[in-house]
Amino acid sequence: MNAYLRCPYLFSENNRGVIILADSDNQSTKDCGIVSSDFVPEKLRNYFLTPIESARFTYSPDLGSFIANWLAERSLPVIAGTSGSTEVMLSRVLHLVNFSTEEIKTLLLAQTASMIAMGHHSFFECMLVADRFGYKLKNTDTMLDFYLQCIPNSIQNHPDFQHFIQSSEGAALLADVPNLWNDEENFSSSLSDSLSSSISKSR
Repeated sequence: MNAYLRCPYLFSENNRGVIILADSDNQSTKDCGIVSSDFVPEKLRNYFLTPIESARFTYSPDLGSFIANWLAERSLPVIAGTSGSTEVMLSRVLHLVNFSTEEIKTLLLAQTASMIAMGHHSFFECMLVADRFGYKLKNTDTMLDFYLQCIPNSIQNHPDFQHFIQSSEGAALLADVPNLWNDEENFSSSLSDSLSSSISKSR
């Protein structure tokens, strides 16, 4: 089971998506989020009372790796590669508590939000792990829908979320992002086919 959940195309050092920076020691920030200091919105600067160790000080995209390429081809950020913390959390909690599908999606979203806020991972570095637990990501017509499929219905239907998604910080940010995925049935086949192709090219 562990070999299935921590499969090579998500978690091996060659595929995971990042390399460790040589000068990563003793760097921290009080800013919230995963973007570099030049682009942090003013309201998210000095957000935390004590410094956090953002992954951007520790890792750099490994542009020859499968996960980094998969994310970059879809205009998705590479921060720390595949989220092992998300895999560990799901694999342990789902054995202990009988959550409904909606509750599991809410838990995953909460985990992802925390990871983003603390600068540890980008959205899909967490969400792609859920595919191994049966929560298949479908290819969609728009980038907005690609994100929305990860949001539980109870949250999508809430007035506060509707207000957010219609704001300049919501769907508008995704309007000009191209969709570059193929027409595979689901995320797994897309990942597997892409990995097979990259392996073949490297031979």
